[in-house]
Amino acid sequence: MKQACLTWLALYAAIAIGGGWLVHRRWPIAEAAIGAGVVGGFFVWLGVAYLSGIRRKVAEARMIRRAINGQSPRDGEKIAAIGRISALGATATSPFTRTPCVAYGYTIEIAGKKTTSKLYEGFALVPSSIHSGSHSIRLLAYPDLKVRKESTSGPVSIANAVDYIQKTPFRQPRAKELRGAFGEWMAQFNDDDGSVRIDDHWGDQEPDLQKAQLFEQLLRPGDQVCAIGRYSAQRGGIVPDPKSPLEQQVVVKVGEQQSFTGGAMRGAIGYFLGGAFLLTAAAAAIVALFVFVRLDTTEGLSPAFDPSWLEIRMEQLLEQRVRVPLHEAGFLDSPQTLSTLPTVEARGRIRAGGKETRITSASAQRAVRDGDTTILFDDDEKAVLVVGHDLKPKSLRFLGREIDPESFPESLEVLLFEEETQMSGRINYSSEVDQSVAGRIRFRAFLEKPEEP
Repeated sequence: MKQACLTWLALYAAIAIGGGWLVHRRWPIAEAAIGAGVVGGFFVWLGVAYLSGIRRKVAEARMIRRAINGQSPRDGEKIAAIGRISALGATATSPFTRTPCVAYGYTIEIAGKKTTSKLYEGFALVPSSIHSGSHSIRLLAYPDLKVRKESTSGPVSIANAVDYIQKTPFRQPRAKELRGAFGEWMAQFNDDDGSVRIDDHWGDQEPDLQKAQLFEQLLRPGDQVCAIGRYSAQRGGIVPDPKSPLEQQVVVKVGEQQSFTGGAMRGAIGYFLGGAFLLTAAAAAIVALFVFVRLDTTEGLSPAFDPSWLEIRMEQLLEQRVRVPLHEAGFLDSPQTLSTLPTVEARGRIRAGGKETRITSASAQRAVRDGDTTILFDDDEKAVLVVGHDLKPKSLRFLGREIDPESFPESLEVLLFEEETQMSGRINYSSEVDQSVAGRIRFRAFLEKPEEP
């Protein structure tokens, strides 16, 4: 059990850290990343837990089918025992309705203005056996009783409850005694003689039972049950799992044979739908983050941010296929934003011809004759962009390789702003046809204009 808990805890930690890192990568604000990691990570973790439960539910359905088909249980395996249950000796008596039982659970609760407080809680099981065809399988473990809670009230039930409380020695678990109480609970879970009796009293005050709510769960002799747990041929029954008595607790359900298989399959479908919903919602939240927080914003918030090629390509796809349609539909105020650099410099990277390099500086020159502007990146002209007087791209060169202008409409995104003596902007090039050529550059450069004649 401890190992299983640590595994799930480690999984949650990994999901939370990964989710927080992903959010911080796009939106570099610590508070937002921590909150998204802790809260969002929990929902992703819960979705994974749901999906992992599908296998258990499908395995449960198979066990039930084998039991219905009359297959003999195998020693040490998890099995389903289906049949009528009966006490091997004297039956137990439920505390409020005084019903003869194989097992019962009870609670006494007081409803407050905002919450309901549990005052008394208990469970009892007598040695019993499940008769399934030619097999008789004993129930020798503390079961999780999947039986509907029945509310009971009236003078007789209240009088029986008062009598039960007066005659029963209760445990009173307290915070400082939790370790000892946990040891007692574990002893009950590990007990394998088929007899269980637990009575707990929560709190110090004696309640007014006239205002209390009384509930019972009853497993009567002759009920058709399905018990799922580990089988011991030596003991001739279902026993606690020695490695994980809590995680692999024996489950007992009441109903007709066919309802057990259907319930297991419905559980598998429910786990799938729950897991799919949570993971889809988490994925949608991440997509929304990347749609509404542009890469420009990330670069503006974190000057040292260095986007990967995957992020560059994804940004272009989001711009073309998601943001533009959202803008046209009126869900985004502007299809373009730009966070300019605070000083005259350039940041970015380009690749072409199997080479890759970073860009650190830029300059801009306007021609006298046609008014075209040439933007040069780095002293050795690693990248060169030429735009017309309308600031539309006319040619682009990366590392000496000319890029076909016919690819511009789909592959090149250029956003430029001209000030009195400076030009700033962004270049983003990524082609689905030739992914060996790509680049993203942000820059602010002095603009050299021709002298007036």
